[in-house]
Amino acid sequence: MLFSSVTFLFCFLPLSLLIYGITPRSWANAVLLVASLVFYACPAPGNAWLLLTSIVFNWIAGLTIEKTHSRRAKFLSLTLAVAANLSALAFFKYFELRPPAIPLVSEFIPIPAPGQRSVFHSIPVGISFFTFHAISYLVDIYRGEATAFANPLGIGLYLSFFPQLISGPIARFKLLAPQIRARTVTLSRFSAGAERFLFGLGKKLLIADPVGAAADHVFALPLPDLSTSNAWFGLLAYSLQIYFDFSGYSDMAIGLGQLFGFELPENFNYPYASRSVREFWRRWHITLSLWFRDYVYIPLGGSRGSKWGVAARLFLVFFLCGWWHGNQLSFVLWGLWHGLFLSLERSAWGAKIARAPALAARTYTILVVMAGWVLFRSPTLFDAAGFYATLLGLRSGPSYGHAILLYHTAKTLIPMAVGILLTMPIFPWLCALNLQPLFGKMAPEWAYGLRVSLALLVFILSSSFAASQTYHPFLYFQF
Repeated sequence: MLFSSVTFLFCFLPLSLLIYGITPRSWANAVLLVASLVFYACPAPGNAWLLLTSIVFNWIAGLTIEKTHSRRAKFLSLTLAVAANLSALAFFKYFELRPPAIPLVSEFIPIPAPGQRSVFHSIPVGISFFTFHAISYLVDIYRGEATAFANPLGIGLYLSFFPQLISGPIARFKLLAPQIRARTVTLSRFSAGAERFLFGLGKKLLIADPVGAAADHVFALPLPDLSTSNAWFGLLAYSLQIYFDFSGYSDMAIGLGQLFGFELPENFNYPYASRSVREFWRRWHITLSLWFRDYVYIPLGGSRGSKWGVAARLFLVFFLCGWWHGNQLSFVLWGLWHGLFLSLERSAWGAKIARAPALAARTYTILVVMAGWVLFRSPTLFDAAGFYATLLGLRSGPSYGHAILLYHTAKTLIPMAVGILLTMPIFPWLCALNLQPLFGKMAPEWAYGLRVSLALLVFILSSSFAASQTYHPFLYFQF
């Protein structure tokens, strides 16, 4: 179920808030757990058993780790539990599943024909994210940074909480555990959550979807028909799409969490305004970066040791980051591309970037990131190589192939222009403006009224788009 769908906006969310609001606090977690399981099961009911199995397994594993006193036995328990989680992730994400024709079961579970994927129809949605949450749960218990839930409702809600279930943010267990045990919904938190959700919805429907349609059209063009100008147009559109699609989803998730009394971690902080690739990864998908830092990079040695050792660890981490997104070689190369520049920026090259003018540093960073998006978006390395050649002018098709002019209209160009502006921290700057010279003592009320009015306008426009448009893909569902 998409946050931007009519079903979610006008049925699931209002009903969940109503039931949650009238439920006694002692039943609040149970209500949210049921709502989360319904949310997960709606698009593919057959996949819900995988999430339930993960909840039960990690509940038992967490209690086992906590109650084991021997350091060696505790470490062995952690290793086996983490290995089981990663094995399930690898099995369901990277291998074709072809179950045998089991009597009775085969009557209800269709067996795929040769060339088809399994009965799960596609990769179980969100498996990468709830697996990473599970590992955070187990490791934080092992390190003594948190205590295991004796009641399975707690771990069930942590792994399945629907705002973060499908695509994060990846909330550390030690951060979320106290909120699962006790939290309050205040008027100010609810109001802030509603506003955050609506602005995230606007990012998704009013910017990401229109520019995404143009990006899809460009990347679908046969290479002989792709011109250099269209390639740059399509790459810009895709760069905006993936940012506003994912950051919009994160904003909606954080806002939804606030509606139910939770404070989820920030996941984006204007990454396209970065002055280096290192800074970019401190601003892009922040919770994933921190997860790899805390659970992979630092345990392997972090920034200690020789520069070659640090570089090797960076390459390994970003190899795993690329592979986490998919087992295609293009994803792996995308990860290694970023690992390369992160390593270079720890050398004299990084010092030069730090001394460079802000415009030059930001231009360098955005070009490196956009070049990486070609690998991320292209279906094959052959397509990526052809796209790079076209970007560089080494080959070029007709200026406007396959009706590309259809996307050089206000319907696409206005969202692109607004998107480019919003990649810079303009909104926080506007919110920080001192309105007192204009409105006197009523300045706070005016500022609040303007934000509410803008949020309502975004909601009205987004609702009309949600009802009238059929193109609402969410890119990170595939991960």
